[in-house]
Amino acid sequence: MKNFVALILGLLVACSASAQQPKLKFNPAQSQNQIAVSGGIYVSALGNNELNEGINYGVDWYHNFTPVFGLRGGVAFVENIASNIHLVRLPLGVTLRVGHSGSVVDRLAYSATQYVLSDDHSLGSALLTFLPIDLEFTAGLTPGMLLRSRESKSTSTIDGDSWEHGVRVRGPFSLTADVGASLSLRISRIVLRVTPMYHYSLTDNFDLFSEHSTDAKSVRGFMSAMCGASWMF
Repeated sequence: MKNFVALILGLLVACSASAQQPKLKFNPAQSQNQIAVSGGIYVSALGNNELNEGINYGVDWYHNFTPVFGLRGGVAFVENIASNIHLVRLPLGVTLRVGHSGSVVDRLAYSATQYVLSDDHSLGSALLTFLPIDLEFTAGLTPGMLLRSRESKSTSTIDGDSWEHGVRVRGPFSLTADVGASLSLRISRIVLRVTPMYHYSLTDNFDLFSEHSTDAKSVRGFMSAMCGASWMF
């Protein structure tokens, strides 16, 4: 009985000591990793052609060695980059962050207590105070694999004249050089981001062809725009 009472008292003392310990505050400087999910578009940079149908989904991992420099990697799936042609991508790159403004919650608390809008403060500067947006540049290489059909074609008719045109795939393996920028907004551990990027095909996978032309047109440049959210840990 004495041992049982001693055990209960020991548990009560331990619980009391645990309850009195201050909770650890989230410190973004110590959160070096992020897992992000995003979606958007992946289309030809040439404008309106058969390579303007891609819907892009991705999962990315970010690791920061310093508050400025980091690495990113992930996996992405481009659905219908052309009709019945899909693309699996493995983006790899380095990141360079310009400025770190803190959390929206912290910034709003600062603004409510210390920032006074006067004639010397424009509306634009006030918005920048309330919206701490980080700018992050990224560059790297993305290997990938094209799936399904090796050719996508359709028929057009103008004034009774019909002809076939479409996209021809030269090979299944792809490699692009990528450069872009990301605008992000942090709310505690959650980071909302918008990322436009340019992708240059080093493997030159796609040709645009038409019965009206004997020469196929190579397509090397692509643009993507992704919106998503990440979790810091």
